[in-house]
Amino acid sequence: MRKVRLVHLPEVANALREASDALLSMEARSPTARVADARAAGMALAKAAVAMRHHVDELESWLSQDT
Repeated sequence: MRKVRLVHLPEVANALREASDALLSMEARSPTARVADARAAGMALAKAAVAMRHHVDELESWLSQDT
């Protein structure tokens, strides 16, 4: 079995960290969270979802080459 270099894994981790920071910021300002905080959290979660999709695609590609 060959080793796989997970190119998108750091991207996933960074995007999830950004989403976490944005959500924690909203929680800290509760109940007066701003629309900008909600938008930042949503954008960070969307970025995390895209990064995760790229990671899954990368893994699927790697696994299909191994068979």
